[in-house]
Amino acid sequence: MNLPSVIKALDPDIQLRKHTATIHFKGSLSTVSHKLLNILYKCAFDTDNFSSEEYYIRVSDIVSLIGWQKGKFDDLKDAFINLRDSGFYWNIFRQDRKNKDDWDIFGGSGFIADFMISKYDEVASFSLPSRLRKLLKNPNIYAFIDLKVQKNLKGKYDLIYYEYFLDELYRNCQKELITRWYSISDIRRMLNIPEDVYKEFKLLNHHCIKEPISTINEHTNINVVISDVYRIQRKITALQFKVSFKDPQTMSQCSLDLEDTSYFSIPQYDILKELASFFGEQQAAKILEEVSVDHPDCFAELIQRNIEYSKRQNKKGSVLSLPAFMRKAIQEDYAQYKKSIEKIKVQEEKIAEENKIIEKNLKEDFEEQIAYTKMLDDFNSLPTDKKNSVISACKSFNPLFDELPDNRKIVTAAEYYSVNKSLFN
Repeated sequence: MNLPSVIKALDPDIQLRKHTATIHFKGSLSTVSHKLLNILYKCAFDTDNFSSEEYYIRVSDIVSLIGWQKGKFDDLKDAFINLRDSGFYWNIFRQDRKNKDDWDIFGGSGFIADFMISKYDEVASFSLPSRLRKLLKNPNIYAFIDLKVQKNLKGKYDLIYYEYFLDELYRNCQKELITRWYSISDIRRMLNIPEDVYKEFKLLNHHCIKEPISTINEHTNINVVISDVYRIQRKITALQFKVSFKDPQTMSQCSLDLEDTSYFSIPQYDILKELASFFGEQQAAKILEEVSVDHPDCFAELIQRNIEYSKRQNKKGSVLSLPAFMRKAIQEDYAQYKKSIEKIKVQEEKIAEENKIIEKNLKEDFEEQIAYTKMLDDFNSLPTDKKNSVISACKSFNPLFDELPDNRKIVTAAEYYSVNKSLFN
């Protein structure tokens, strides 16, 4: 690996300024991969704000910020592969409204484009997709993530919740707040939990809500409690949380450009309140219940998309009665939200299959690389006299040996030794 003359160590005391769109992602990440994403993000941001084609980072920095006592090469390699091959969907709650179309176009990519890890130099190099670098270069909406704190989070969902709650605090410039309503489908989406996993709410609540929050309260710089629940006929369909910094001084800056006031008043979508403004509370609750039964995995998004669709049609003057049109739109999904979800699912399945093939090929290449490195290491570790014996044998076997470049001589001798070890024992 051709290394730069200086590889600057990461400063863990400088918090990561992480774009909200990359916090609000959908993708299958292990805890280690998620931590690594933040570390590489910080490396690229701190080095030159995503301006380079390639970045370098010491493995010791990665190990320290992940929270390992020592390097685990295979686990680290798997985490890099995960970041390169997983199809991420960014800005899933569309909080970055200025660049929402760019984020949509960029959906389905890996976080990094490629990587290389040198065990000899103990350095990793990586590059990011060019489109992603452009989007991250000037974050207009973001949170500050303390990488020293993330070391303490071990569960798969702990870090996801931690980042979401920090994002709400920083974007609203508050030391303490009540979050927006998180529907159960929101929670499944942000944690990437399929509908057939933890079907009963009590299981979802225990494993995917209470346990992560308990860990966050014990090991991070914020406190979280469930402040309110929303029920439809005794069934819990949404939650609100109260979030606060343990040390009020932690919140020293706001994550938004103060000249851009549009983000201070981003409306939090309250489906029931919105429906009630058109149909009244009783009828709104009935609509919500009907849609949640027919579409339990995405009822909130489906209703939202069709309300927005109905409003757009009304502005065009093509609607006689907005409530009547909206009721029909929700029933029959005029906005075709379900169809778009199915299309995305097909794309995700295609990406997953392609990633399996890529990972298989890369695994084979990596195993060949390991075998090649071991062959050279075995030869280079020989005593000088035995090395000379191998080289003499190579000269006898290959008359052109002396004409080879020096680096090729070593490789040729190592290959000869690996095949004929018994002759030199």
